[in-house]
Amino acid sequence: MALKELDNSNINKHLGQSSQYKATYDPSLLVREPRQSNRTHLDLDDDNLPFIGSDTWNAYEVSGLTDNGLPVAGVGKIVYPSDNKYIVESKSFKLYFNSFNGTKLGEDPEEVREKIALKASKDLSDLLETDVKVHVFSNYEVLSDNTTANEEWQSIVSKDKPYNEYITLEDVYPIEEVVFDTYKETPELLKVIEDAAQAVAAEWKGKRAGSMGDTGCFSFFPAKNLGAYGDGGMVTTNSEELYQKMLRTRQHGIDMKNPYHYEHIGGNFRLDALQAGVLDVKLRYIEWWSRQRNENAQEYNSRLNKNLAPLAEGPTPPFVSSEGYHVFNQYVIRSSKRDNIRKRLNDSKIGCNVYYPYPIHTQGCISHFGYSEGDFPVTEKACKEVLALPIYPELTNEEIHRVVDVMEIK
Repeated sequence: MALKELDNSNINKHLGQSSQYKATYDPSLLVREPRQSNRTHLDLDDDNLPFIGSDTWNAYEVSGLTDNGLPVAGVGKIVYPSDNKYIVESKSFKLYFNSFNGTKLGEDPEEVREKIALKASKDLSDLLETDVKVHVFSNYEVLSDNTTANEEWQSIVSKDKPYNEYITLEDVYPIEEVVFDTYKETPELLKVIEDAAQAVAAEWKGKRAGSMGDTGCFSFFPAKNLGAYGDGGMVTTNSEELYQKMLRTRQHGIDMKNPYHYEHIGGNFRLDALQAGVLDVKLRYIEWWSRQRNENAQEYNSRLNKNLAPLAEGPTPPFVSSEGYHVFNQYVIRSSKRDNIRKRLNDSKIGCNVYYPYPIHTQGCISHFGYSEGDFPVTEKACKEVLALPIYPELTNEEIHRVVDVMEIK
């Protein structure tokens, strides 16, 4: 792909414009933006940048066609150095990958995904004048602990692993090994905040959820694995400075050592004493409850894995990494006939639920972004297939078998 230095008119050729999706692959849709203006504004020297790392686009949905016209979907991961001179303009990125949708690229799905990755890697490397790594994962690679996929990706770029479902604690970059000397604009953005809302007692490589970042955020909503009698939550930290700031923030910003003096604006975020009392009692049982949820999940897995072939709907158990400890706030299966299974369970008075039935890009609150149904096929497919089964600690094996028996009814 021939390139020339891009001016502002080219940078803005997609922004604010009504764009038609191209029917076939078109690398000319890609637009790069120079980083120089921002670096100049921040007084950064290109030859001595005060940061390391990469720009990573995770879980980017792409698709193409086989030579026979069979649609093939995949999940792309794109990585390039953060110290290079250019970035990809985001709308051009979307238009470029959409141009693969109607393009015939190979005899089978694997070849289609490989050719998308090869073409994208070459086009983006040429565009950005740097080495861009691209891999397109199949649904199987995305939703399973596929050793081959892991090894293949590890050979492409270090410290990155395939994307897994939201229910699993992900591997994180060892940020504690990096020393930050200066940061010119907003140093607070370097904080690592864990969303551990329903992960009390969960672990990743021996570390508890809530202990791996600067702060960990937990929810005590009654439906969580450690729930109060009403709304509540907790933040954990090993930083004395953050701890003292949060103490002030939860009580209107008041200085606890100097009453009626306010260091900053806060609010009324104190946990109600009633909720704290309920949680104090329930906290004594959380380890046992977590073990029971794991045992229940294993019982489900043994039935579903054993009977997977005879089931017409093919429910798939949730992925669980061998490097983590899952607490199963939900036990979420996937099935192409989810609604049929859900109806059978409801008719038998067995509770189940869908988290979540509608993708965020189809919601009215973000309609101004211009997304529509079909833009994110992997997400849309998941929303049509996921179903949470009963998993509470007191569930008996007989009840679990009853759930699966009802699911198996033809």
